[in-house]
Order: sequence, then C-alpha cells, then structure tokens
Amino acid sequence: MSYRAGLCALLLLGGGCARQAPGPSECHHFALEALGVSPGQLRHAQIRSAVDELTLRCISAGYGAATRDCLLSGGTEAACVDGARPTAPQRPRGGPRRGPL
Repeated sequence: MSYRAGLCALLLLGGGCARQAPGPSECHHFALEALGVSPGQLRHAQIRSAVDELTLRCISAGYGAATRDCLLSGGTEAACVDGARPTAPQRPRGGPRRGPL
C-alpha cells in the first residue's frame, strides 16, 4: 500500500472527522449532572431509572454540546433540542415575490 493510499484510508476511517454525537459515557455524565445525582445515589432504583432514561434520550437524540449546555442552564428539553436543530428557511407570506417587470 502506498503512502497516499494509507493516508486516505486513515482519514476515511475517522482520523479526519470530528465526532459530533456524544457517546454513552458523555451522556451518562450529562444525565448525572442534569438531574443533580451523585454516583452513590444510583443504588436507588428510581433514581437509576431516571438517569438511565435521560442517558438513553441523550444517546438516541444525539444531544450535541449546545443542547447539553442549554439543558444544564435550565432550558426545557423541547426548547433546547429544537433550538439546536437547523430550521428551514421560511417563505414570505402572501405567495412568491415577483421582481420588477
């Protein structure tokens, strides 16, 4: 394998790409912080269930850093998740605009 082929393979396998979505560990730590739970409290089934639920939502929705920061600063899940998604451009009301004739 040539040097260029090896470099291209390395870049394609993730060496040149930054991971955007959080992993399980990041989501677990986020859930603990968001719920104000210490690791010692996880022995209580109800607390552990709440942490697991938030961890899974974080993983499955792919909460990015902006969403996690928003939630930790007191934002609601709906507002933080919607605010982190790019929105489609809005069409002007009243139909398409016509230029000068």
